[in-house]
Amino acid sequence: MTRKVSRRTLEQQEKSGPNWMIIGGIAAVGIVALLVLLALTVTAEPTVAVPTPVLQERVSAITEYCESNEDRCIIFGDANAPVTLVEVSDYGCPHCYDFNNDSVPTLKQEFVETGLVRWIIMPYALSDQTHMGAVATMCAADQGAELGLDFHEQLFGLQRTGGFNTMPGFVSVARNVGLDMAPFEQCVEAETHSDQVHLNRQAARQAGVSSTPTVFVNNRAISGNIGLEAYRQRINDALAGG
Repeated sequence: MTRKVSRRTLEQQEKSGPNWMIIGGIAAVGIVALLVLLALTVTAEPTVAVPTPVLQERVSAITEYCESNEDRCIIFGDANAPVTLVEVSDYGCPHCYDFNNDSVPTLKQEFVETGLVRWIIMPYALSDQTHMGAVATMCAADQGAELGLDFHEQLFGLQRTGGFNTMPGFVSVARNVGLDMAPFEQCVEAETHSDQVHLNRQAARQAGVSSTPTVFVNNRAISGNIGLEAYRQRINDALAGG
């Protein structure tokens, strides 16, 4: 049965209309919320992206790059040696680990300690993951090339440990090589040499580095861990003028 609505009821509904007090209250709350959001937007401190430094010169010969930027590389051995070797390694690269454990000690003994080869290390990172390892190496080198070299060589040992690419790992290596700990830790935490590592990455890329280890013997590139005998032969060829 259909319910009938009286004319009087309809007239009352039409006269009553919407409840403007409730609508006004909702609108006021919305305006206040909008003003708060605007105030937060204005007062919030903007996020500023830190630009990556851009290498100004075009790099074709990695040796000349390191010689012109000694603050970005670790140089040791006789400055008058007839052969210069530049090592570009990544601290997370297993082939670099093998190169530094299987070939480097013998090559240093045979060629660097006898004054035939000057060895240059370019602290480098294939990716952002190992960037801080290169930064830490440069912080170690601030205390002398020999300490920087020792740190570089021992840092590969972290690859297979929980200390890989961590501040505690860097600190443990620094203690092992006898660094002055306070300035080293401050240097790493402040990422003091981050820009130099970025510039090294650009320079290495321009010189043709796409994998590690890459070794340059008198600016002739050797890619990959080719083994002790092959490295020895390349150095002897360079000594013979090849």
